[in-house]
This record gives sequence, structure tokens and C-alpha cells, in this order.
Amino acid sequence: MSTYDQILVEAFDLFAELGFEGTSVQFIAGKVGIKAASLYAHFKGKDEIFHVCLAKALRDWDDFGTKAIEQALGQASASEAATNLIMAFDGLLKTSKAYRFWTRVYVFPPEIITDAEKAAMGDVDNRFFDQLLSFSRKILPPATDGRTVLNFAVGLVSLLTGFLINAGGQPLDPMTVNSCVALLVNGAKAGPGEVSVM
Repeated sequence: MSTYDQILVEAFDLFAELGFEGTSVQFIAGKVGIKAASLYAHFKGKDEIFHVCLAKALRDWDDFGTKAIEQALGQASASEAATNLIMAFDGLLKTSKAYRFWTRVYVFPPEIITDAEKAAMGDVDNRFFDQLLSFSRKILPPATDGRTVLNFAVGLVSLLTGFLINAGGQPLDPMTVNSCVALLVNGAKAGPGEVSVM
């Protein structure tokens, strides 16, 4: 692996763990095993490293979201598909430096994020929601009305966000995930204005 790539790998990890403000050029260089002065042969400084990491994290998020949804669509039921999607994201959170970086930036955005980067983050969010909306249409019964599909997709976003942010690196409890997904699916089956009790 090139020194340039090693710098990015270590920076992802450090930015995800310590945030932008808590990460220094010296710390990144030390993790790579080079002197800070050598790092400047590849990047102008910490800001440039951060911007490159953010651009890569945005691309990775788009790619992963598409793959996870495609895999989850192969399941037999809406509950299985939604559960597998949540578990796929849980696995990603625990194994992907880029995703942990993305989560940190999303929850605690540093001030150096440009307007263009904010717009790109919003575009990624919008594309992901559109994917979840399409996913919801595909896994729910064909006669499900548009409002219920939209509410299901919003509920799925809420579950994903809640589980992934609150898990804190701990494994998700499959029973809890299954129970929450069952409530979401039963609510969609009940339709607007109805209450569904398990």
C-alpha cells in the first residue's frame, strides 16, 4: 500500500475515533510510521486529508447502501428484508473505517466542511432515502398505499439511525431488532389510522 493510501486509512480511523479537532498531523504521521514533515509530501495538511476522507466516505456510503439494499431484497418477507438490512448496516459500522468516519462527521460535523460538501452529504442522504423508499415499495404488499410506504421508509430510517448510533460498537440484539421491525411491518399492514397489536 502506498504511503498516500496508508495516510488515508489511518486518518479515517483517527477522525472517526477522535474527531477532526482531536486529530493532529503528527498523530496521523505517527500511526503511519513517518515523520510529520513527510506527510506534507502527500497532503497540504490535516484539512486536505479530511476533505479527501470525506469524499471517499460519501462514495463508499452510496456503494454500500446500494449493495445492502439489493442483498436485503432477496429475502422472503418484509420483516426478513428489513431485519437483514439493519444487520448489514450494523456489520458495516463495526468493520468499516469509512462508515465510522461518516457517522462521526454526520453527528459532529467539523466547521471546515464546505458548503459543497454539505450539499454532497445532503445529496447522499436524499439518494439513500429514495433507495429506502423503493426498497419499502418492493417489500410491502403491492396494494399498500403511498402514505403507508412513505411512513414505513421513515420508520426504517429511524430504526437504522437509532440502532446504529446508540449501539456504541456493541452487537445489536437480534431479538430487539426483530421486535422493532415486526412493529414497523405490522403497522404498515394495518394501514393509515389503524392500530396493530402484536
